[in-house]
Amino acid sequence: MLREKHNLSQKEVALVISKSPQAYSLYEQGKREPDIATLMKLADYYKITVDELLNHVPVKRKDKACSTNAAPEPRLLLEEQQLIHRYRQLNPTRQSTLRDFVNYLYIQEQQDRKEQEGA
Repeated sequence: MLREKHNLSQKEVALVISKSPQAYSLYEQGKREPDIATLMKLADYYKITVDELLNHVPVKRKDKACSTNAAPEPRLLLEEQQLIHRYRQLNPTRQSTLRDFVNYLYIQEQQDRKEQEGA
């Protein structure tokens, strides 16, 4: 999403992080995970933190000690981030249509689950 937002090609970003365009493409497709050094290069290039790059939101705790009871917030997968990005690019009418369709699919999924439980 950041690359597209800045109107950059995969090749341009790949050069910045010293990777081949093919390797960078695999990162975007979610077929390969970048190492920490690569994440740091990307974060530096876009002038954001690695947490922001990974869409990581720290879990807020009352005390400073680690708690095994607190479940971490799930991070959005790259595909989910892309869906949100594309949704935000739609006009309000199409956003509404998409929300209606997702709600329809959700209801269908719930009905399918009930039928499977009853079978």
